[in-house]
Amino acid sequence: MKGKKKREPDDGLLAMRMVKAQAERRFTYGVCYPAMKADAARAADGAIDFASPGVVERAAWRFMATSRDVGLFHDDQLGGGHAQVVESHIWRGEPWVTKGVDGAPVTVAPGDWCLGVIWSPRAWEQVKKGAVRGFSMQGAARRAKPSKATLAKLRRG
Repeated sequence: MKGKKKREPDDGLLAMRMVKAQAERRFTYGVCYPAMKADAARAADGAIDFASPGVVERAAWRFMATSRDVGLFHDDQLGGGHAQVVESHIWRGEPWVTKGVDGAPVTVAPGDWCLGVIWSPRAWEQVKKGAVRGFSMQGAARRAKPSKATLAKLRRG
């Protein structure tokens, strides 16, 4: 039809722990930090680390206002600048179940912080090799002892 631009096919999507990836654009999208979900049953130091939706939201806003820097493997010697953040938002919809790049189900829940990034060519090679499988926030937090009622509200899986 005259005047209509042909849509490009939606191919090139890869699957890993991140939700979506577009290889030709070096783009990945996924949950940066889930709200009310422990990152491990029990961390190496014996604590159960998680954050409420309000804490996650404040961390996301602070990151976008002050840093936006993406490093690799929590290694300061590698420096930053390995990806450009092009999307950052708090999921405010109903829980969304999709497949990760590895084929495993991923649930994006209200309060989760989601990021979309474009990786540098060098970092993209690490993503394609499977060395980079998701996002991990490097930061500091004040730890508080949660109540039993709060622990009962934690998301499992």
